Order: sequence, then structure tokens, then C-alpha cells
Amino acid sequence: MEVNKGVVTQLAGPNDRNGDPSRANVMPKSADGVITRPLTIPWWLRGRMGMLKPGDEVAYAVFEDATGVILSRMDGERPED
Repeated sequence: MEVNKGVVTQLAGPNDRNGDPSRANVMPKSADGVITRPLTIPWWLRGRMGMLKPGDEVAYAVFEDATGVILSRMDGERPED
């Protein structure tokens, strides 16, 4: 497993029960032009709670099978509505 830092490039489905995207593609800071496969967005970073959007910097983990999960926003904030 690797933990990396990157920038969200796009949000993707499937959408969760609230209609919020449950996956995101991320461009690693260390590999310009390379985009990850869709990574799981934890429920607390989806929709109005985490307000994750393209351009946000995140920490994420990628596993040997190329699946992964976003761990945190790098700004450490919980955006306000």
C-alpha cells in the first residue's frame, strides 16, 4: 500500500443514497499527467459534509490491486455550507 498526496480531478459515480458521487479520480502531485483509477470517497467527505470537489488537495491510499481510498482533505478543514 502507498499513501500519496494529489489533487481531485473529477468526481464519479456510482452515487450514494443521498445522490452524492462515491468515487473520485486524483492526479498525484509526484506524477504530473497521471490520473488514478476511481478511488472511494468516504461518506464524511461526500456531499455537503465534506464538500470535496475537483481542485481540492487530498491524501489517499492505493493498494496493490490499484484500488484505493481518499483518506483526508489536505487542508484539514470541514467546509461550511
